[in-house]
Amino acid sequence: MNQADSDLSSLSDDDEDYQDNVELNDDEDEDDDDISILDLISCSNPGKWGIHTDAFPALTSNFCQKSGVNYSSSKPIEYFLEYLDDDFFREMANCTNIRSVIQTGKSSNVSPEEIQIFIGCSLLLPCYGYPRLKMVWERFTRIPVIADNIARDRFFQIRSNLKVINDNDVSDDSKKSDKFWKVRPLLSKIRERCLQQERPRIVSIDEQIIPFHGQISMRQYVKGKPNPVGLKVSLCALHMAYL
Repeated sequence: MNQADSDLSSLSDDDEDYQDNVELNDDEDEDDDDISILDLISCSNPGKWGIHTDAFPALTSNFCQKSGVNYSSSKPIEYFLEYLDDDFFREMANCTNIRSVIQTGKSSNVSPEEIQIFIGCSLLLPCYGYPRLKMVWERFTRIPVIADNIARDRFFQIRSNLKVINDNDVSDDSKKSDKFWKVRPLLSKIRERCLQQERPRIVSIDEQIIPFHGQISMRQYVKGKPNPVGLKVSLCALHMAYL
């Protein structure tokens, strides 16, 4: 974002006076410091800023439970499977085996359960920050939670053949018009489940950069972002930080 386009660069003298008015003195008691955000914005001009000072509505009992899952007490895997179900993993395993036949002449016989283990290990690997993936299975740098669930050669075999769609089922026109055709079933599945979630009246739309330094035409550089290089996506945020 350019500095000229920044909201901060367009503040007037009146806006600066407003900021001075809402600042709290250091010598005030702790009880006086306990002021909510709604109290601070209540003195602003709603017509000018478009700020609604009405209190946020309380969460209803069926919020985000249209699919029958209690997200406040569910495990992360239960929440994850709400977006990618067993049918998707079966189709993913089938496409991976087809890819293996095309590449090597024989099937890898990958099961849906192995696909789930592979994805779980792939999500966990960046947390350790190893420079080489093979260090996970070596003696002195071994990570049991990964190495005990999938063998090294099996991990790389699945990694080299992983597919979510059969390339032969996609027309040449679709490959030219859709840059994300290789992962389109995955994106469509997640979007479908997102649209099924109930949303309150008050939402906020923002953008975020997914860090990525690989070779892809959709990669962007956005100056001023915490991770300036990557893929830009839009997010729908609720008042309790649910995305």
